[in-house]
Amino acid sequence: LFDPKMLSRFVGYVLLFLLVLQYFFNRKKVIYNPVAGRFLSALSGLLTGLFGTGGAIRALALSSIGLTKNSFIITSASIDLFGDLGRLIIYIQRFHLSREHWFYIPLLIAIGWLGSWFGKVVLMRVDEEKFKLFVKVAIFLVALFTIAQDLLN
Repeated sequence: LFDPKMLSRFVGYVLLFLLVLQYFFNRKKVIYNPVAGRFLSALSGLLTGLFGTGGAIRALALSSIGLTKNSFIITSASIDLFGDLGRLIIYIQRFHLSREHWFYIPLLIAIGWLGSWFGKVVLMRVDEEKFKLFVKVAIFLVALFTIAQDLLN
């Protein structure tokens, strides 16, 4: 139905466009717009369904509503956790995950827990403004990488 390369490039350009919009609106200290938040959340869900990941759009949506870094992290981590659990249940029910791969599940949970702990330690040393800048730079790099990867292939 859709060319995956075209969709991938489109996502990259959408990310760049939304970052630019967010930059200009945040400079004017615009109060959170619930319509924009719902749109970005819906777009994140759609892209997650299409590509299996929507983290960059979700990060934009969460950063646009002015969450503190702790609220941002717990919200994003909760969405990831419940999304991954839902996928895991579906994979097991539809036999996409054979028993020989089940031993990876506790290992991946442990790695996830260690990553969360390490992230918590790092975030305790980063102030709010640096965190917001880091999120925006990360989104920008994801957008550039997505566009470049598509153009180079």
